[in-house]
Amino acid sequence: MNPAVGLDVAKGESQVQMFLDKKMPFKSSVKIEHTVEGLEELHSFLLDLERQTGMKPPVVIDMHCKARSFNWAHERAEVLISAAERNPFQSTLYQSRLVSLNMYIDLLQAYHQQLSTLEREIDQLAAQLEEYELLQSLPGIGEKIAATIFSPIPGIDWIILYSSISFARDTIWLSNSERCPW
Repeated sequence: MNPAVGLDVAKGESQVQMFLDKKMPFKSSVKIEHTVEGLEELHSFLLDLERQTGMKPPVVIDMHCKARSFNWAHERAEVLISAAERNPFQSTLYQSRLVSLNMYIDLLQAYHQQLSTLEREIDQLAAQLEEYELLQSLPGIGEKIAATIFSPIPGIDWIILYSSISFARDTIWLSNSERCPW
């Protein structure tokens, strides 16, 4: 592959077309405004093309500056470079946002640990019940569903449940006309 990017610079916006190789466009042509957001969008497109091809593409710039001088083009390039250096994603301008994000991440990790502990406890409690394994013997009922069935109905008469499960197993056996695996 021989990737390339064509950048047609005009007043206030640029037209961008990316190519994987000669006559092989990558995505469709897009307009990029000459703003920080526009530069971020251009940067994102360039990274997409680089990920696709594994190569940094050269950028061919076509500037409509027939009446403009080389100095004007150089000044414009300096402005673009300066804007790129002020990219807010390169460094955090607002330390408080970073602190808040870190706090949210810590909170999510703490919730995850608590949920993991609860899940282990539920699994241990459910495994102690004889009916838990019996429920899992039904097609389509695994560990989580079996534990869920037990959880919201404390004090249920499990003998009724046991006979219902036995009936369900017998029914499955009869409907399949096969030997029941239980």
